[in-house]
Amino acid sequence: MTNEVTEASKPTSQPIAVTAPVAQPTVAAEQPTPQLDMQAVATALLADIPEHLRGLIPKIDPASQIQWYADAKTTGVFSDGKPVVPETDSGRPTVTPTEPNLNDLPVMARMSRGYSQ
Repeated sequence: MTNEVTEASKPTSQPIAVTAPVAQPTVAAEQPTPQLDMQAVATALLADIPEHLRGLIPKIDPASQIQWYADAKTTGVFSDGKPVVPETDSGRPTVTPTEPNLNDLPVMARMSRGYSQ
């Protein structure tokens, strides 16, 4: 094997232009972080709560707020309108008069009943 010497590049008299690398957007910069996504979802869900009930919202992290809202919604705390109450009978109860057994009445009651008819 022979050692071959390659000709080295000769210096040139022209200056070399050096350009700064262009900043490429990173993947993290393009996609929002999960924390920001959760905050946006929590804000959107909690926006449906009426203004007079906003004091009930706990000051916790967004994931816990979403879970809290789901639990509160199943209990009916934030349902629209009045609570659903089953209808009741609006009429008065009927009283059916019972016919007394004449054999159980005392003798004087049976006689007075006979005279009144």
